[in-house]
Amino acid sequence: MSSFDITAISNLAIVALVVLAVVYVFYYDMLTKKNPNQKVADKYTAIYNIAKLVIHDFDPNELPVSDNKAKAVEKVQEQAQADGIKVTDSVAKGAVNKAIKEDNQKAGN
Repeated sequence: MSSFDITAISNLAIVALVVLAVVYVFYYDMLTKKNPNQKVADKYTAIYNIAKLVIHDFDPNELPVSDNKAKAVEKVQEQAQADGIKVTDSVAKGAVNKAIKEDNQKAGN
């Protein structure tokens, strides 16, 4: 091997190492901005826990009324937003309905 070949290989290795370092730093920066510790499942669990707390504010005999469900959904959305969790209307409704069903099952047992 000539010194030119060794120089070319070492230069290529240095460039590859720098490119990998830049990609890693960029990827790490993106991960830290998006809060990787909170996964999607954790968000849904948090929304469901909020829904369970909200339905306990209502009288169990009044909760099946659609107005109270709408109020509960609104409160879940407000609290989730205050906690920094984006939640759609359908997810909030589902969490409230699931929390009501679970509460009714516990009351029935």
